[in-house]
Amino acid sequence: MKSPSNLRNPHRQSDCSPFSSLLDLRLVIPPKPGDGEAPLKKAMLDDARKVFEQDLARYKNGQSVAFEDLYQWSSRWLEAELEMAGDAATRTTAFKTHFDRMKDVEKSTAAMVKAGQVREADAAAGRYYRAQAELWLARGRLR
Repeated sequence: MKSPSNLRNPHRQSDCSPFSSLLDLRLVIPPKPGDGEAPLKKAMLDDARKVFEQDLARYKNGQSVAFEDLYQWSSRWLEAELEMAGDAATRTTAFKTHFDRMKDVEKSTAAMVKAGQVREADAAAGRYYRAQAELWLARGRLR
């Protein structure tokens, strides 16, 4: 169980999960059905998708984008999709699309390493994030 200090600061990342802060916040303020959160959730999803897609396009074109930003925005997109998911199938789809995004980033990064455009460390990070997404997908299918 998380300590009370983690509950007071929902933005503190205490594990590898991109949505751990969201889970902490749910412990403090449980969501109420029909309380008008849907438009906020939809806006968050749309914005996370937009930032990720624009950053990915810039990254693939060799423009300056921090590799970590791609992961963070894909994770935020996943978090927003999970917030809106109404059933297990929708949650599984959210995990699968995050996995597919990380697989695409891993592949692009490997090609960029071969071309000398990015560091080998970025390729290692790509492999890590793809493996993490695959693990989350496997775990998400169980729920």
